[in-house]
Amino acid sequence: MNLEDKTPWEAWILLSGNNLNNHYTLDKIAELAVSSYDLATKDRSEEYMDRKHCFIMWWDQNKGKFKKYNTTTKLATLLGMKHCSVVHHKLHRKQSFRFEQNTRCLRDFLIS
Repeated sequence: MNLEDKTPWEAWILLSGNNLNNHYTLDKIAELAVSSYDLATKDRSEEYMDRKHCFIMWWDQNKGKFKKYNTTTKLATLLGMKHCSVVHHKLHRKQSFRFEQNTRCLRDFLIS
């Protein structure tokens, strides 16, 4: 097992005894992101809404790899929202002017 060519998350997952092909890995990362960035709280600030939007876009790109949160309804439950709000974020919400700045830390967390 060569950890040098792995991303930090892949190395952590391998060292913790989990398999990278395990579908539950992304479920755990999603739960950790929601708890770390307080994405389940209700807040209408621009920064918070951008983070939630970024998280939903990341989920949408990877939804086939999830086992536990494989539907919008299950994701909405994780985020403390209704499924129609998740669909709105996916299809209709426009990014704010400072979207990149507001989501940089979360994107690093999810992608690395």
